[in-house]
Amino acid sequence: MRVFWLVWGKLAECRFVWRLTIKSVILGSVLFVVLYPNPVLFFKQLQHYWDVEVLIQPNFNGIETINRAIDAARPPNATRENEFTVIQRYVYQHIRYQYDWENWGNIDYWPPAQQVWERKREDCDGRAILAVSILR
Repeated sequence: MRVFWLVWGKLAECRFVWRLTIKSVILGSVLFVVLYPNPVLFFKQLQHYWDVEVLIQPNFNGIETINRAIDAARPPNATRENEFTVIQRYVYQHIRYQYDWENWGNIDYWPPAQQVWERKREDCDGRAILAVSILR
């Protein structure tokens, strides 16, 4: 603890611009560690931002079961709106809502459709990814 106060005292002797820069870096580092305690998921999330299409998986394990259930629930001569509603209802019934913080341990993470289906819980973006994968 004594080292901390020595460093903090030396920091007080620095010019204002350097103090502001160093304190900003410290604050940013602490925020990053608090919001993204699992840095691997953070870097995966960055990849997902750059290529959202990798999240949509129309051929993941389990899609056949989902499609059969949706076909059974869809009314005859269904319009696109009816089909969207059936898919939305199916996703809401089978994927429990859970915040990313509770589910993944990070403030935000977009999982691929396969992971959403395997975990059976996700927040709004994971549910949307699964719905889009079903629609494709």
